[in-house]
Amino acid sequence: MIIDDPSGLSPRAQRFLRQHCTVSASPMSIEFLQEHCAEAPDSLIERMITFIARWDGLDLPPLPGDFYEGGVLGFSMDARVEHRDGVGWLFDPCPGRTSVPYWYGVDEQDRFGLVCEDWVPTHPTVEAWFESYALIHATGQMRRVTAFHGQRVQEAVDATAAVVPDLAPIPEACGITDAWWQGGDGVLLGIFRGEAELFRRETLIAEQRQRATAKLRNGTKADRRAARKAVRHGKAKTDQPADQPNKDDDLGFAVVYVPQGSPSPWAAAHPRRKE
Repeated sequence: MIIDDPSGLSPRAQRFLRQHCTVSASPMSIEFLQEHCAEAPDSLIERMITFIARWDGLDLPPLPGDFYEGGVLGFSMDARVEHRDGVGWLFDPCPGRTSVPYWYGVDEQDRFGLVCEDWVPTHPTVEAWFESYALIHATGQMRRVTAFHGQRVQEAVDATAAVVPDLAPIPEACGITDAWWQGGDGVLLGIFRGEAELFRRETLIAEQRQRATAKLRNGTKADRRAARKAVRHGKAKTDQPADQPNKDDDLGFAVVYVPQGSPSPWAAAHPRRKE
């Protein structure tokens, strides 16, 4: 199990694992998994077995509420698998700490992400997600000095790099929608776009279904036939591709932290003039 063999994790994540994570549940049995996920292909079952051996039964501490609604309880696998058109098979690796309108998933490429009507991978591996979780937890001992919201998330790296020397990505914690950067004097920049991207796609799907429903009522025979299929599958045609946000879409948030007792890098870069 990961707590006995943390190979592949950074020293930072290994400290988090030792100091803040516990094992309180027995891993799911392979027999139970195979019985309750009989519809899943053998390749997914093998991935789930590998996941159980490394992660299942590990409890994680809570996160601040603005990070994925407090994070997860831990890796306690549910025997839940789903097949999604265009995505493939997904399995559920862990329950959320609070009630959220999505569930967590791992796909056939071992990516970790969020699942609702659509699938948004947030990290390329479970390990990368765990590295990010450890960093979020560590910021509880730091001071938040500024945040970027919505469209301003796109400015976060450049704006922070302008006042923080040597700002660079933290490779092991950089994901697909979420990422971490570290600069001089212990400054951390976290970027979180996963939930916003999922909710953007959910809104898009709802709008597509509304248009399809309107065609069911008012369209030609061919339109109605296509619309029925779209309503069933949530894939009505749209002028806005799901992976291309509009200029007014919410892009999540980014946060800059400094060690306790350290000044804001913006204050240091622009000190007040003495009278």
